[in-house]
Amino acid sequence: NPGITQAAIREILSLDKGAAARRASNLEAKGYLIRKPNPVDGRSQLLYATEKADLLKTSKASVEALYYEWLEEALTPQDNEEFCRILNILYTRSKSESKAGFPHLTRLFMDGGCQK
Repeated sequence: NPGITQAAIREILSLDKGAAARRASNLEAKGYLIRKPNPVDGRSQLLYATEKADLLKTSKASVEALYYEWLEEALTPQDNEEFCRILNILYTRSKSESKAGFPHLTRLFMDGGCQK
């Protein structure tokens, strides 16, 4: 979120004001973050990732993609298709349960866990 306020970050990450200020200052000192005046509200500043932060994010994503490609090489095309199909089922079920507030998981927990 380029140009986000520290208050918005606090809300998104559920941080208190002091913790957010310390983290922002730390990232700024390390060269990952810059602050610019907020043209709408002169009392606040907008936070932006620096090129150094963008490069780190890009390199991390590249390494992660390479790793998953390497893992996938162990699968046949048919195995990969089946893996993706099953992963999609689990992802869909997980998102549905999360959006509903975890009613099934809560019930399982209250009943003492999964029984097979």
